[in-house]
Amino acid sequence: MNIEVAGRPLRVSRRGTRLIAFLTLSGRPQHRETCARLLWPQELALQNLRVELSNLRRLGVDLGPSRAPLLNAQATTDLDAWEQALDQDLSTWLAALGERLLDGLDEPSNPGLTIWLEQQRQELTKRIEATLQRRFELESVRSPGNAALILQRATHLGLTLVDTVKPPQPLPWIATAVAAPIHLALSHAQRQPHLLIYTGRYASGREDTVATVLTGAGWRHLAVTASRSPRHLLASVLLQLRLQLPPDLQEQTDTLLGSLGNDEYDQLKLCQLLMRWRHPVALILNGAEALNSETAPMLEFMLNWPLQLLIVAIARPSAEGSIRQLFGQHVGISRITSVPAAELSSDAVASLCQGPSTTTHLEILRQAEGWLPAVTFLANHGGGLERRVRFSPHLRHLLLSDVHAGTGYEPRSYARLAGLNGPFTETQAAQVLAENGVTPDEVSNMLRVGLRSGLLERVPVQLTVSTSGAVMRTADGERPLDFTSEQQRAALAGLLDGDERWHLRTIFSPQTLYAPGGQLWPVRISCGPCPALTESSNQEPSAAPNELLEPESAHFLGCGFRLLRRGPLLTLMRLGMPGHTAPAAALTFPATHTYPDGTEQPLPRAIWRWSLDFKISVPHDLDGEVPVAVRVQLPGQLGPDLLRPGLLNSNQKSAGPPPTLQAGQWYRMEGPGTGSSLEFICTSPDLLVQVTDVQFTC
Repeated sequence: MNIEVAGRPLRVSRRGTRLIAFLTLSGRPQHRETCARLLWPQELALQNLRVELSNLRRLGVDLGPSRAPLLNAQATTDLDAWEQALDQDLSTWLAALGERLLDGLDEPSNPGLTIWLEQQRQELTKRIEATLQRRFELESVRSPGNAALILQRATHLGLTLVDTVKPPQPLPWIATAVAAPIHLALSHAQRQPHLLIYTGRYASGREDTVATVLTGAGWRHLAVTASRSPRHLLASVLLQLRLQLPPDLQEQTDTLLGSLGNDEYDQLKLCQLLMRWRHPVALILNGAEALNSETAPMLEFMLNWPLQLLIVAIARPSAEGSIRQLFGQHVGISRITSVPAAELSSDAVASLCQGPSTTTHLEILRQAEGWLPAVTFLANHGGGLERRVRFSPHLRHLLLSDVHAGTGYEPRSYARLAGLNGPFTETQAAQVLAENGVTPDEVSNMLRVGLRSGLLERVPVQLTVSTSGAVMRTADGERPLDFTSEQQRAALAGLLDGDERWHLRTIFSPQTLYAPGGQLWPVRISCGPCPALTESSNQEPSAAPNELLEPESAHFLGCGFRLLRRGPLLTLMRLGMPGHTAPAAALTFPATHTYPDGTEQPLPRAIWRWSLDFKISVPHDLDGEVPVAVRVQLPGQLGPDLLRPGLLNSNQKSAGPPPTLQAGQWYRMEGPGTGSSLEFICTSPDLLVQVTDVQFTC
């Protein structure tokens, strides 16, 4: 404790020192004079000291600058240090608490001192109780056993703690979906530092998702934006770390921040800080696409530290390969884990929406293209979803910002391509961009960067998909280009004026990727609104309920298609634009038979019968379009053929014109086939189709 009189040190008794210290902590200046008379009744009363000092100043004695305080006392007590040591070993920390506050200072013959001591004890009790409460809340999350010890000690001291920590809440749907692989990476990081690459769409809450899982696992985390400069990256880490360190380590951090200059030495000092902190820590790097050959050595060095450390690189999906390549030369593959952000399902949409309608949830997911900010916007949209909803300016800004962040080009550079009826060839892209003076070499670079960033993709003639969501193959043929996201394409096209959009829509004929032909086959539609049907015309198939209890899985197939699966119910969706062309998506069902014991075996006979139920739920009118078909290898034919639903004629042997399908109505198709599989094919660019109850019988 330092006490100064007119800037000069003053020695006082130990008893006086303790009382002045606690008086200072009380923050009650009105008690100063009372305490002074109590402190030094034999040595020197504070009141007399002030009077004498004032007399000396009036006599002309230089006691310091004018209006400067004549008496100054500064003290740091054990209580101050104890309050700051919330991360200290619990037994040592609790042992610092005595049995009675300000023990040994009572004088029953001095009522003034007795009253003052009681006031100070009340103030100090409040501070101790508040500090115990803070430590109790921390330990309640990370160690319930330690929390019980704190509660026991507080009860012994006559203090009351409140269990304000809420019971663990279920993680948000998105965090729950990725918690298991992140926890696996954390278990690796407990043995040696580990690198986790977490990929997802721009502005989709990637950092919040990872931080939620880390907090639930009891790990501290620091979040910074990745930088191309090692020194800037290190400074960002230190600044974020400082906010969580105790005071003594904060001083060391400030010293290090003020002397940055030698990268290797500074990184070693950071390691020493983390070792003294003694907490498992995760470093979250947002925008990890910015990491390069200069920053990689720093992170590689961190991966060799003797710490429980997890480095989380958050990036867009297209950057995963480059990040792996950046570290793969010196970091073993077993020390790198990749976790993609979970695809949103209708369950996730339901958790964000108030409405109970499953159909509404599916339409929100379709129009949002599985992008979280758009789901939130559409869920809160006041109007209906009968038509495609125009995004808010904020969402359009996010979509355009993603273009710039991913490609380095201004969004307007790709706007003319977005105005074309997709997909388009590279020759067509060069032609329309040349009208704005873009050279062929620059066009090639723009397309290459667009493909690498995920803005563009090559579109096959057909996607063949298994019922598990895996893309089995793509049909051979020319692979033109198109935008990966229809909403992003629309945002880019919105940068053009109306005349330019009209010109671009009409300059080329749409690409024909898939000839929708195929023969009509005498398949039965056993339920539907068609007047010609009399049997079960108003009944929905029992295997196609709107809600099932089984969890739903979600898969992004590419080319705008998403597949949801909940038990036997499959939902295929795509957001498109009239006049554009989409590849066909073929859902493949192996021709198997399920036996009573639950086993599935290929059908033993070469010829079998199939049946399935389907519903088209896209909100607009189909205008006579039949966007679905079935492909099987027909008995007696050399190869598979395409079958479209047709009404049975009276002789039950041939099919009539295709029915007028209505949105939201379940239909059943059935017929003969041979071979090993059946394909359910969707051909519309703007589609929401559900399929269920696919059965094969001998």
